[in-house]
Parts: sequence; C-alpha cells; structure tokens
Amino acid sequence: MSSIVDVLCSSDSWVDQAAPSQSLGHTTKLSMSSNSGSQRRVFFAFPIAVAPGGIVLQAKLRMYVRDEASWAGSSTLTATRVTQSWKESRVNWNNQPSVIGTGATVIVANPNDGDLVEIDVTSIIQSMANGGTFFGIRVQSSGNSNRSVFSSEANNPDVHPVLHIEWADQQDPPEDLAPDGGRAVSTDTPLLTWRSAQQSAYHYQIFGDETLTDLLYDSGWVISEISESVSGYSLADGEDVAWRVQTRDELGIETDYSDVASFVRDDLGVLTITSPAGPDPGTVDESTPPFIHTFTGTQVSASWELQKFITSVSGNAPAWVTIWEIEKHDTTDTSVTPPNKIITSETTLYRLIVRVWDDVEREGITGAPAYAEEIREFMFARTAGVAAVSTITVVSQGAAALIHWTRGTTPDSFSLVIDGEVEVEPIDPADVLVSTNNFEMLYYGQRPNHTSTYEIRALDSTGKHSTGNPTANFTQGMGPAFIFVPSLDYAVPILGGGVTDTAVGMDYEVVNIPGRRDPVKITSRVGGYEGTIEGYIQTDATWGSADTQRHKLEVAQGLADTEEVRVSYADHNFPVILEPITFTPEGGQKWHVVIPFIQIGSYSFTTVAVS
Repeated sequence: MSSIVDVLCSSDSWVDQAAPSQSLGHTTKLSMSSNSGSQRRVFFAFPIAVAPGGIVLQAKLRMYVRDEASWAGSSTLTATRVTQSWKESRVNWNNQPSVIGTGATVIVANPNDGDLVEIDVTSIIQSMANGGTFFGIRVQSSGNSNRSVFSSEANNPDVHPVLHIEWADQQDPPEDLAPDGGRAVSTDTPLLTWRSAQQSAYHYQIFGDETLTDLLYDSGWVISEISESVSGYSLADGEDVAWRVQTRDELGIETDYSDVASFVRDDLGVLTITSPAGPDPGTVDESTPPFIHTFTGTQVSASWELQKFITSVSGNAPAWVTIWEIEKHDTTDTSVTPPNKIITSETTLYRLIVRVWDDVEREGITGAPAYAEEIREFMFARTAGVAAVSTITVVSQGAAALIHWTRGTTPDSFSLVIDGEVEVEPIDPADVLVSTNNFEMLYYGQRPNHTSTYEIRALDSTGKHSTGNPTANFTQGMGPAFIFVPSLDYAVPILGGGVTDTAVGMDYEVVNIPGRRDPVKITSRVGGYEGTIEGYIQTDATWGSADTQRHKLEVAQGLADTEEVRVSYADHNFPVILEPITFTPEGGQKWHVVIPFIQIGSYSFTTVAVS
C-alpha cells in the first residue's frame, strides 16, 4: 500500500546575482532568471516525508505562476537537489548552497496568473530516501526574463509551493526458499516455493553454482500472486544448482533478490510392495498377513499405515480411515505383520501405505516428498484348505452369550466372527476345550436387543481361516445395564434407573468468523460416548450379595490399564474407562450407585458434516 502526502514548504527564498549579499526570503514572490550578470535562483526546503529506504512512486514540486506578463514565451525550469544547509533569513547569492545532479526539467509556455507549474522530482526524492544528502530543491529558469512564482509568504495558502509525494515502503526480499540447504530432491523439475509479503509477480534465476556466474535459467517476470513455480530448468540426476527469487507488488515495486538457495537432484530408490501382491486390488487369505516390500536404495527409516474404506457414515462421503499404523522410525525391516482384529471383514477394501526414507538428506516438496511411497489396495478372501467347524450353538447365559461348537480335530487356533467381522482372534483351543472335540466360550460384547450371526472359524499355523463353517443367530434380550470384565468372567447388573446424560465426547472452541452471522464451533477432539449409569445393586441369588457386587465394581474401576471393562445398556455394548464410582447405602443389602464412564476403542456413532 502506498502513502500520498502533500508536504508544505518549510522555507523558501531566492537569490539575485545583481544583489549578491541581499537576503530575499521575506518576499511574497520568488524570482528566477538566467540573464547574464543578474541571474536569479529559487530555493525550497521541505521536511523529510519518506521513510529511509522507501520507494518513491512519484514526487512533484508544485508552484503557482505570479506576474504572468513575465512568463511570455517559453522557458525551461530545472530543479536540482540541494546538498548544503541554508536558512531562509540569511541565504544570498554569495553564500547560496551547492547542488548535485543534472536536475529535472519542465517546459512552461505562456501561463496565466495562478496556473500550476509542476516539475517531476521523483529521482531527487528517491535519492534522498536512499540516503543522499537533502537540504531542499533549487529551481532556475532559462532565458533572460524574470519568472516569478508565489512564495509561502503569499496571503493565499492555495498558491503556496507544495511537494506532492506518493511513496511506499520497500518490501523485504522473499524468504524461506525451498528447496534449500543443499538438500536433495528426487525430480528433475521440482516445485520452487518462497514466502513474500505482497506479491503480484515474481522473477527467479537458476545458476550452476552459488557464485551466480553460470546462469542456467531466467524466468523473467511472471504475473502471479502465488509464491511458487515449477522449475523451468530440468536437472540431471546428481546435478547441483543454486537459485534466487525477487517479487514485486501491485504498485510495481520490486524487492531485492532473496538470499541464494541451493539443492541437488538425487533420485530415490524404487519401492515395491510384494505382499500383498498386486495388481490392485490384491487379496490376502489370512487376517494377519505379512506386509513385505523391497527398496532399491539404502533404507534407513520406514513407516506403515493400514486403512479401510468406509462407504458411508450417516450420509457423509465415503472415506479411507486409518485402523493401524507404525509411525516413521529408524529400521531396515522390510516385513511387518499387523496385529489380530485389524483385518476383520471379507467385504471391506483395505489399503496399505508404505513409506521408506533413504540415507540422503532430502527436502520434501509438493510432488516430490522426502520418501518413497507405495500403496497397495487389497481384500481379505479365505481360500479352501482348512477344515471347517462342525456345529455351533449360541445361547444366553446371564449377561453373556455362551457359544458352543464342535470340530473333528483341534486346529492351531480359532476365530470368533460376528456379523462378518472378526471379533476375537486368536482363540487358544486349550482355553475353550470342554471335552474331546467340544469347545465353549462366553462372549460379553453382544449388543442388547440386537440379532447377530455367529461363526467360529478354525485357523492353521499361517493364520488362514476355514471356509464353509456353520453359523448361528443369537439375540440378547433387553435387560438392566451391566458392567462386564470379560477376562474375569463376571458381570454386575445395575438395576433401575439406567444411563443418563450420555453424549459423544468432544472438545471445542466457539469462534466468530468475519462475514458469517453465526458463531462456528471448532472441534479439536471427538471421542466415544461419555455418560453416567445410575441405579442400584442388591443381594441376588444369581449375582451374589450387594457387598460382593460392590467389590467387583471397585475392581473393575481399577482395571482400565490392564483388562477390558465393558458397559452394556439399551442397544449399546462397548469398552469403557470407569470414573470414580459413588456408593450410597440404602439399607437391606442395597447400594445406590452412580458410575461415570468414557467409551474407548473404536467408536461407532452418527457424524454430521457442517458446511
């Protein structure tokens, strides 16, 4: 943004060769002439109105004609920069200050009284802004006639001399150039980026080295407000270059060149995922398949990310959701295996993202990250070869589902699959064997008032699942709220009342956005359900004494870091952390309880997209 100022003259005077010792600063007119022996010159002083280093877009000395008869014909006025101090009350022909430069000129022909006369003194004021000595402006005219203008002592302030200036601050050169620091990029035409405060155009140069003597490419001025450009020079593998950039703003003010940046092209090795095999989508026939890759460079770090494709969530657009990840760390491993219960469905599309960093110091830029990346889409598809389970039944036992199944031989492990999703894997046959070829387990994750399809699969030593297994449907009826600890095989019913104040947990900040009428809620965290179970426990033949049930709840409250604790109510069943529980005795082997909880693990609830 530019500034426009009209600077009033602080001092003015004229000097006369014919009266060399006379001071004339008190007069209401200023006279100029080049007549030999009686030359006259005018001096103006103005306070400094431009910041040091500023860019002067235009500067005009404005004077107003007096005694038009003296201006008959044509004359040339010349303005030059004064380089010595002077005082209006003392300056005369003998002590007049020196000037410098060839001066700025204007031709004036036959003006009338009061006419404006302007001299473009932009170069003079720019030299002052650049640090040049400035004690005002001297003006003289050609020809022998005496040309007069009004002084600042004139009665009418509208005809006082004025210095009209439009100027702007010099912008800093662009900063934060990338790529830089001699770091490597893996493309022949990398994206060059920088940061500039005000930009309407840019100009960059690429050189063979940092001495800037071997110019390889010059972009010229490119009209753009975007501080980036794809390199106009194509680098060979191993080639080092240096570059710099300058910008200009909407006023046409150019910055100096930036500091010199440097980088080198060094091609990355080739990363190839070999397991799961391509092409996309590939398939795996085990729920914990090995993820294997090869890399032709020198691997020093790697990361793995597994996503699954969610087709829709309450009307929102389909999306990839991360379900397992090993973040970047130093490793030469080229094979990892995901944990159990990650790949759980035969109808879900999965995506593996592998990234590898080599031993070269690289700069990641748009289109050329500092790592090699390979993506493989795949699905879980069982193959024949593992003998199926023979029979399966599911019945209710208290608050749990009791699953019983048979199989002619004992496999390496079992897997519990509910509604097509792996829920428990691996299951050690020794932990569920009740008699020869008969197996049984309790499952506490069944949603109340919901019918699910149960399947037990046999797994071999490689993790492959059996096919052709029988299934059984099971519905857990609506009952009281329960607190479960599956590993300890106990449940505590919370009678009466139920769950209150349940909501999706989140942290947010309400902000007001300019141009928007209503405030906006900015969410920084979304969690699972948070709520409170309120009811009572009492002595019961099935569940034990009230004191025993209280003890179980106290144990469950302290197990958040070591064992899974679940809550079941209405049509929900999920793992939780229990907050401190309040117990209030009500007499007759009965306790009133208030149990705050926070859902953990995977969340499943309605989400709303706000535009």
